[in-house]
This record gives sequence, structure tokens and C-alpha cells, in this order.
Amino acid sequence: MSLLALVDERRTDWLRHVRDLVTRTYEGAEPRAAREDVFRRAFELCTPVATRVLEKVDELYLAGTGSVSVTTPEPDGDGGLLGSWNLTWPLLEQARSRFTGEPLPPVQLFASYPRDFTHAHIALYDLGSPRRVIASFPLQVTSAADADRQELTLWVLAEAELHERTFAGDLNWLLLPMPEVEEFSHA
Repeated sequence: MSLLALVDERRTDWLRHVRDLVTRTYEGAEPRAAREDVFRRAFELCTPVATRVLEKVDELYLAGTGSVSVTTPEPDGDGGLLGSWNLTWPLLEQARSRFTGEPLPPVQLFASYPRDFTHAHIALYDLGSPRRVIASFPLQVTSAADADRQELTLWVLAEAELHERTFAGDLNWLLLPMPEVEEFSHA
């Protein structure tokens, strides 16, 4: 499928997103508890897609040294729910932020359902403490086909997350154990 076809398919998510805002529901669910169930199911459906993306990042950029894990949605401490799909590797675990000296978090793809929101989102968080959302995308997922449609967004977020680790990390580009990078560094 072409990139434009994938982008066209994302329009479905936006239409459902707007319908939720108009009706103040999440995929038809009205009470908060029912909307949280929709979110948990969306997270579950997206897990194979998100882990596939992170496994491919590991293969392409980390020479297979990474480890993928899942943090299922749990209370975020502010009345909402937060889950993530995570990728870490030994060089990242050794690295520190060149700005703060703090350890760097794993590459994380977040699914967030804040307390006062109508529905959940796939979210990009900053590296600061406390971590804050800096970009959100509709999480309109009730089927495996809906989840597959999120792959484009998840890939973009994974690449952004990887870049932020190389930018902020004291090891910089050395965080990426790619044989091609070794060639550049000896040129």
C-alpha cells in the first residue's frame, strides 16, 4: 500500500475522533468506566503492532541488542490511565542525558487517557521530569484492522523517540550499534 493510501486511511480515525468529541463518547461508550474499557481494549489490539514496530527499530538501528516490553495501562497518578510499549538496549541503559546527567528512559510509545479527556490518544512525551505530552494522535481502535492502521503513526513516534535519545544522550550517535555507523566514525 502506498504512503498516500495509508494517510487516506487515517482519515477514518479523525472522523471517529470528531464524532467522539461531538457526542462526548468514546467509540459509543458514555460512562468513564466504559470508555476506560474501550481504551484498554484498544491498547491490547495495538500491542502486536507497536511491538512489531519496536522490534523492527531494534533490527534496523540496534543490531538486535534491544529488548521490547509492554506496560499495560495503569493509573497515571492524576485520575487518568497511561500505558506504553518500550524498547531499551544496553548502550541506552548506560547512557545519561548530556543536559541533566539523569539516566535516559527507554524509547516509549505511549497510549494515554487523561482524566478530563473524552477519549484516549497515542502520545509523544518529552524527556523532561515530569514527562509531559508534546503531541497526540487519535486512538480510535476497536478491531485488528483499526490497530494495523496505527502502524504509520507508531513508526513515526518510534523514530522520533530514537532520535531524542541520540540527541540527548551523552553517547550521542554511539547509542546506535549499527555497523554502518562504525564505518563513518573511522572515515
